[in-house]
Amino acid sequence: MFIDRDGYIYLDEFKVLVNGEHLRRNYATRVFDDYYTDDCPYGNASNYNDYQETDEFANIALGQRWLNITVNAFMIILTAFLPPAAAISLGALTLIVTEFGESDPYSDAASVMDFKYHHQNGYWVTNRLAVVKHNMYLFPRTDFHGTVKIETTYFCHEFTE
Repeated sequence: MFIDRDGYIYLDEFKVLVNGEHLRRNYATRVFDDYYTDDCPYGNASNYNDYQETDEFANIALGQRWLNITVNAFMIILTAFLPPAAAISLGALTLIVTEFGESDPYSDAASVMDFKYHHQNGYWVTNRLAVVKHNMYLFPRTDFHGTVKIETTYFCHEFTE
């Protein structure tokens, strides 16, 4: 469920209506921002040690070989599978594409494992900020083969009012 800045309620990306009236008059709203960052937003990175789950994508088709793929194309493909990757810096992505192009130039696929962690004190690190740490293991071939590159980003859910 999501409540937008105007107080409209959405469930699975659809606006909820009751008898043609928006439910917004019946609910108090709080405004919040969801975003990704590559900087630890609260405390130390080592404090995010409460393991939650792992997402795995064993065969991400690139549409071309590592030898020929651009950084922008890789970013678009990667974030389609794994939104937290949007916070990986351009410099880090360029390095990954360059190194994968050298180590596995003829591979036309990738694979990713995303390990998710909460802060040792829980999901809510303050009364206004919740954080999930994403440790993403990127591989230049299918089924988690090849030289791994590890990138860390954070998902933040922050109340602004």
